[in-house]
Amino acid sequence: MDYELRIVVEKVAVHSQEVIKRDTLTSYALQRPTSILELGLRHAEQISLLEKVQNILLKHTFPPHFATRRTLSDGYCILALLCSHYKIGLY
Repeated sequence: MDYELRIVVEKVAVHSQEVIKRDTLTSYALQRPTSILELGLRHAEQISLLEKVQNILLKHTFPPHFATRRTLSDGYCILALLCSHYKIGLY
């Protein structure tokens, strides 16, 4: 039998436990490794996965007017992000 492992993020209503949105970030075929290099995730894959999680978290945490942002993979760094809705600053 063939299997795969899926990395999934769900936005869930706390009281009803209803899934509002479900995103599959990535999936991996589960197969026996033939070399040590096939064990786990390589560095670039780890960074990519973390970036996807971070982008989804930011998308659902901040108001829509902060949707335009530059990511680290674009070669930019967010130096300051001020949010009047939440009265916080990220530096």
